[in-house]
Amino acid sequence: MLELGFILKKTLTALVMPLSITLLLLIAGSILLYFPKYFAYARKLIWAGTLGLILMTLFPLANALLEPLESHYPPFQQPQEKIAYINVLGHYSIENPDLPLVSQLSAVSVTRLTEGIRIYHMNPGSQLIFSGWNSPQSGSHPLWMKKLAMALGVPEAAIILLEGPKDTHDEAVRTAAYFKQQTIATPVKQVLVTSASHMKRAMHLFNAQGLQPIAAPSYYRVRKSDAPCSVACFMPSAKAIEKVQFAVHEYLGIIWSWLRGQI
Repeated sequence: MLELGFILKKTLTALVMPLSITLLLLIAGSILLYFPKYFAYARKLIWAGTLGLILMTLFPLANALLEPLESHYPPFQQPQEKIAYINVLGHYSIENPDLPLVSQLSAVSVTRLTEGIRIYHMNPGSQLIFSGWNSPQSGSHPLWMKKLAMALGVPEAAIILLEGPKDTHDEAVRTAAYFKQQTIATPVKQVLVTSASHMKRAMHLFNAQGLQPIAAPSYYRVRKSDAPCSVACFMPSAKAIEKVQFAVHEYLGIIWSWLRGQI
């Protein structure tokens, strides 16, 4: 059963996300329209919610929020010394036997896993570490990543599972504890694979545990182009909203980790 604190954290996070705030403003304004005494407040709330929603649908704002996070670390470059461990952080998966294995993991998970396997093949003899939580619906997420990795040719002996962590801080703590338990001297030659937007927070959390991994960002959402921004940049898009949500989630995560003394 999930801890109450974890559920509350996820609920509060969802409520303070930009899309939730704009929808709450619109709902509150619409309700106040039925009370003539508060008509002026209702109009202000509706205008604020509408303006916020419009801004969120525009790529210039979305990319401006997300790009600083994604560009904080460069793409992975193989160092001269071979890598020993490749940490691939979890995302989520679903259990649906009607779907192929690759479709039972989120697109984020598949991209992270693919990057991890790519680095694994560049470093013969290295080991992949899969971490993540045990969902009541789909079971162990690391186990699903292991299944897909093995289906893609990675031998079982090259895979380490750290099951149970509910967030990135827990994953960092479990990784450090694993090295200590196995009497592996730190820092080790280690790579950390996660989404580009999540990399800055993840590196801070791993560094705080005495680990010094090499960043291997993946799943980029902002892809720069030499072409000038066209009219299409200012057309409303649900993808822009998704980018804003991801960016704000990461900024809030960094602040939350700092407030808790985790970084």
